[in-house]
Amino acid sequence: MKKVDDTLEKLYKYYKYSCNHSASLKAVQIAFIQAPLTIKQAKHHRWLSHNQAVASIVRSYQAIVVDLETSNISSDPVGNGILKSLKDPTTLRCLLLLADTLPHLCTVSLLFQRRDVNLGMVKTTMDKTLKTLQIRKTQDGPWLLKEQQIAANINITTEPKADFNTKVRTPFLDQLIDNVTARFTDSDIIDQLSIMDLNGTDTLPALYGFTELYTLADHFSMDPEDLQTQWLCTGYLNCTKNHLNSVSSPHLVKMETKVGKSLPDRMKDMLDNQLMCDITFNVGPNKSPTKAHRYMLASASPVFYSMFDGPLAEKGVVDIPDIRYEDFSLILQYVSFMVNTGSLIN
Repeated sequence: MKKVDDTLEKLYKYYKYSCNHSASLKAVQIAFIQAPLTIKQAKHHRWLSHNQAVASIVRSYQAIVVDLETSNISSDPVGNGILKSLKDPTTLRCLLLLADTLPHLCTVSLLFQRRDVNLGMVKTTMDKTLKTLQIRKTQDGPWLLKEQQIAANINITTEPKADFNTKVRTPFLDQLIDNVTARFTDSDIIDQLSIMDLNGTDTLPALYGFTELYTLADHFSMDPEDLQTQWLCTGYLNCTKNHLNSVSSPHLVKMETKVGKSLPDRMKDMLDNQLMCDITFNVGPNKSPTKAHRYMLASASPVFYSMFDGPLAEKGVVDIPDIRYEDFSLILQYVSFMVNTGSLIN
């Protein structure tokens, strides 16, 4: 592949720094009814630039060879050397292999250049890329499938060396696989971190993210209970922020009263003002309705957890006829926010 890199660099400079060379190539491309493509520079260790450089060459391969053959390059050692390299069947096969491989690497790179990176897609994208690289060891991609046609168009009559796959293809792909794997050794952890993205989320399912939190706590040597507590606060504060865009003016006034209060007080306000509640209890013989947050209840009490989880989970409205409304309200405050109510503790 070192020889191919040298050819890419020489091609770029040959056409970049000569207006005559560039104009001549453009005329040949138009004659072949091709969109004129500028030869790009392949910067080392940059998948995107390498992909652009290789793509610009393989798409204009015949035009470049014809341009060099029709130009007076007998006294031009650089142009003559480029032509000999491009008509080498091994060079052609290497470039086509790169054209089949680099776009998949660029998919991984572009994923991290987005302003709204979806961490949940990192592991999936990486696994797909590694699988494709493995397949390319034995199966030709779309560009390599055109090898015979391209070779015939530029009068290449010889075949690459018989050991191309064992000496070039397999070692090159193995090195790429090792490179990608080494760069993303923590892809599983990145996948777990995707639970932190709560954009557009107004409510959270019961126990959302708890499994991922324990994995993260173990990886970063954190106390899982502390991390769980922080997550509960972060999740509900984020949902509250997303919900502010759609609540009515009276609710906005209630939310503004929370500024400066402690977290338990703000959480109590949310229950008292019935903000973002996702479960309703009809309490007592009169079925007096009161609302609460399933997520908080399930995380604090195994009784509520069993009530809200599983195939027989309660949804929407739950009837509790055998307790007074006032007593049940105290239970909600104690279980949800660890509020010391005195009489319940005794």
